Amino acid sequence: MKEQRALQRLRTNVPAPSESTGTELPGFVFSADTVADLAALCVPAASEPAVEHLLVLTRDEQPPPVDLVEPLACPALERRPAVGQPALLGVEPLHNEVPWETVGAIVAWLGAVHNGPPLPVTVCAPQPARAEWMGSDGVRLREELVAIGPVGLFGIVTTSERASSGPTVLFLNSGNDWHVGPNRLWVALARRWAAAGVRCVRFDASGLGDSPVRPGQREHVVRAPQAFDDVLAATVALCPDDPTDVVLAGLCSGAYQALESALLLGPRGVLAVNPVLRFDPPEAAGGSIDPRRQICRPMNPLIASYRSLPIPAVRRRVRSLAWRLANLAGPNRSPRSWLAQLMADGVDTYCICGEDEARPLTEGTQLAQLQASEGSCLRVEVVPGLDHALIDADQRALVSDRLTEHLLARFGPRALEPQLRATIAAQSSIG
Repeated sequence: MKEQRALQRLRTNVPAPSESTGTELPGFVFSADTVADLAALCVPAASEPAVEHLLVLTRDEQPPPVDLVEPLACPALERRPAVGQPALLGVEPLHNEVPWETVGAIVAWLGAVHNGPPLPVTVCAPQPARAEWMGSDGVRLREELVAIGPVGLFGIVTTSERASSGPTVLFLNSGNDWHVGPNRLWVALARRWAAAGVRCVRFDASGLGDSPVRPGQREHVVRAPQAFDDVLAATVALCPDDPTDVVLAGLCSGAYQALESALLLGPRGVLAVNPVLRFDPPEAAGGSIDPRRQICRPMNPLIASYRSLPIPAVRRRVRSLAWRLANLAGPNRSPRSWLAQLMADGVDTYCICGEDEARPLTEGTQLAQLQASEGSCLRVEVVPGLDHALIDADQRALVSDRLTEHLLARFGPRALEPQLRATIAAQSSIG
């Protein structure tokens, strides 16, 4: 808790909530009861050896966990180094590496300690499960596990007793996160929108989360070209009568994929949070870029260096200069063309971004002119200081309210009670 509190103070200028309402850590808020329970945890002293064999792997740069090990009084204690931890935990999540050497050491140790005959293990995959419960607002919610499309993508469908008369919302993976979304944001939004009568599906693209890989595909590849096929398969499987009757929602790489797929599929709408449009597609390392990519612009070294600056205040000062020099140094396809295409296709497009992510959408696009044009279905909202991954609880609440307000105003069920609309509008104004 001390370490996480320190990280939270280092990364944000937002005042922390009072201890009575909770302790905010990066991405989550812990209640006072949970904090007290964690503080009370300890390993009790053992009157006799608690285990026969004990393997302890520690990092060289950290002291060994004496308080956790000594009370176990294990006669066969073996210590080894935890190799590869900096590459696993000391980097951005998109670039972490599995410490295979340490994994192999653990497997070998288990094999030596438990040297009995191997036992067969029968794995029975559960049938699609379903859960129902009463939500906090008195609306009964339902969730069901589904296998989507011919690949069997893992998905969770969230609905409620309120009948849906609008499109289905599809939540896409953000980075290497699974279907819960960044800091469980997709779970919270799916249940909130389902309570209002909107059918929601959060699913994992192939190779991510709980979904299988496609033939020849590698696992855990962010922005893989197979995501185009996954989104198409999901729309066809979930809305067979009209695959365009969907709203694609995503953050970061998921927001990019939602916008990119919208150009190909023409859905009802897109909800994009902090889309990153400048990156190196993974397939480019071994060949040409997938022709379905109409938005992506390969990463410029200058932009990569600027984004890696650790101090936000310094990033803000050099942001504009870095972007202008990068655009002068290489080809720069303006988003104006594909934003205009989305408008022409009638795709209701709502982007909410921090300054960094909004820059490709605002510089050189005549964005104000596009948004003000007759019958415009484009809205780009810039929130100064918005964290990319919405780590802060207040920012998650603000973005959730803005997304909810927009979704229900454009696609909310006709049977939605005026009182619920008023409540949502009031929450949005407070946020």
